[in-house]
Amino acid sequence: MIELDGQLREAHGGRTKPVVVHAFEDGELHVEGAGPTRSLSAKTLRIGARAKDGSRAIALPDGATLALNADDELELWVARVQGGEAGAAAVRTRRALRAAGSMALTIGLIFAVVKFGVPAAASLVARGLPHAVDVKLGESVADTMDASFGPSELSEARRAEIRALFGRMRSFAPLAVEPRLEFRAGGAEVGANAFALPHGAIVVTDELVALAESDDELAAVLAHELGHVHHRHGVRALLQALGIGALAAGALGDFSGLAAAAPALLQLSYSREFEHEADGFAQRILAEAQLDPRALSRMLARLEAASGTGAIPAYLSTHPPAEERGLTLDGPR
Repeated sequence: MIELDGQLREAHGGRTKPVVVHAFEDGELHVEGAGPTRSLSAKTLRIGARAKDGSRAIALPDGATLALNADDELELWVARVQGGEAGAAAVRTRRALRAAGSMALTIGLIFAVVKFGVPAAASLVARGLPHAVDVKLGESVADTMDASFGPSELSEARRAEIRALFGRMRSFAPLAVEPRLEFRAGGAEVGANAFALPHGAIVVTDELVALAESDDELAAVLAHELGHVHHRHGVRALLQALGIGALAAGALGDFSGLAAAAPALLQLSYSREFEHEADGFAQRILAEAQLDPRALSRMLARLEAASGTGAIPAYLSTHPPAEERGLTLDGPR
């Protein structure tokens, strides 16, 4: 039995009154609220077609007209009294299909927002944030970074050579923050790695230096990390990871939540789009510095080869493999 609200208009233009209708599975229809209860059989009713708004008009044997609002349960009752269980089953099928379609649309919208909307909004918000935010985020990460690293054991002479290489890359890189180079020992846990902090610090581990077979390869990694700084990938990645709430807070100038979550940048993987941007930046810098533009591809290949001998290098946990970035040993595809 289902209970419905309706309007009953008496025969010959009588007044309209609100009524409560009880519809039973056996086809009985009880109308209450307009005088004595009317007990009717569906066989004696003329049920009108469904209107555009989903409502139905039902003509009663005495000439009165019953108007009922759109209701899925009403449609099941009508289908049952007009077409038996087959009709009701058809209505249920249509309702299930509508629900499935609605769910698919909702999932599609959510996917589109996450896949396209959030990255686009993160980029837009990041462009509006002052670079002081990058400095604050970078300092927050740096405060917690040393717990994962040991002091570098590179000689002062080797450090000076790499700093000179870094300075050469920096001279071709337009940056809003002043970068600096820092050396750390990655140890067994971090290993060969390099990454950029939002405030411009480029961290290189001793293991990465040892893995490089030429200064061109080191220069390529440094140029790539400078690309992350230039494109503000740290801020954008954190905004994307934290989601809509962080985007709204950033747009309103509240950076406290971003700063609190900044250490998570050490575990975030950059998207393929970010890596393409940093790769393109590195290729341009290497060309302007008259260094081998294929050096980054060779370095990535060496990192990937090293992953086959033990634990995957940390660099590959935050930077996708070369084939996912369109890089080959001949340079970008």
